[in-house]
Amino acid sequence: MPPGTGDLLERAVREVKVPDGERVYVWLAGEAGQLKPLRRWVRDELGLDKGDYSVTGYWKRGVADYDDDDQ
Repeated sequence: MPPGTGDLLERAVREVKVPDGERVYVWLAGEAGQLKPLRRWVRDELGLDKGDYSVTGYWKRGVADYDDDDQ
């Protein structure tokens, strides 16, 4: 499987169980397309505030000189 494809990362991360009432900070970095569903998971399913997570796409499959800040 080519880098930046598949759903192994998403499936593994979603297996993490956050105990009820526990405060967490989530830091995720990787291929931008792979992180998109995980960004939604952190925001929508875990319900974390923006200050409680950082999700950064450091590279994007097929895109030279990708900069996540440009998105």
